[in-house]
Amino acid sequence: MRLLAWVDGGIVEAAELRLNLPYVMQRVHTIAYKPYFVGRHLELLREASEQLFGFASLYSVADAEHIMESLLRQSRVSPTLSCPVVVRVMSNGQLIFEVERPTFGEGAYLRAKRFEAVVLKSRKPLTSVQTPITIADDAMADRYVVTYGGDKAILVDENMNLISRPWLPIFVSFRDTVYTPAEYKTVEYLAAARAIHDAGYSLVVRDIPEKSLMRMEEIFVVDIMGISAFARIGGRRLLSSVSTRVASKMPPKP
Repeated sequence: MRLLAWVDGGIVEAAELRLNLPYVMQRVHTIAYKPYFVGRHLELLREASEQLFGFASLYSVADAEHIMESLLRQSRVSPTLSCPVVVRVMSNGQLIFEVERPTFGEGAYLRAKRFEAVVLKSRKPLTSVQTPITIADDAMADRYVVTYGGDKAILVDENMNLISRPWLPIFVSFRDTVYTPAEYKTVEYLAAARAIHDAGYSLVVRDIPEKSLMRMEEIFVVDIMGISAFARIGGRRLLSSVSTRVASKMPPKP
């Protein structure tokens, strides 16, 4: 397997990419060389690049799907595993597709590893897509809570209300109801909302105070490749039955 990138028509080794300019990005879930939800991903990128850079990419869904399929085949990715492909629109108008390492499964699933959560005060996202700044902020938050014995940060705002991120929406559950602090038009949120409904749970969008987290039965986050459930918060053990059921309904499926 060779992880490759497509840069305005040319193919390079992904390890050789030099991202020296600002960009907006989306990660796309692919199975057996087929990318999913490409139209929604491109729409989000167009909106973000127009807002931040003053232009919108004109690539069509068919163009993007063709590039990703070709790139995955040339990278010799196993068709039996899901594989993320990153799509970046650079501030100079350059378009880049990059193949990342495949997951250990096929389709969206609940990851076996569960995390110790630590609450961290932060700020709400300003964009619906990831940028170099959001990626650095997320990495810094997770690294910071390691010093407090945690694995992953759960973010709250200045009023100590839970923060959800468009590319990593967070959900909490109590009995047969799932709660989230914000609704988004991102693929990650829409896929999660659909799966929660299909699993038979109600989804309520409302402010969630930090003190309420300690009473919840489950806390989980959703990214483009699957679900991660938290094992503990503040020393309190969390369950995973709801996240398991939601994961079983989460698109895409092979």
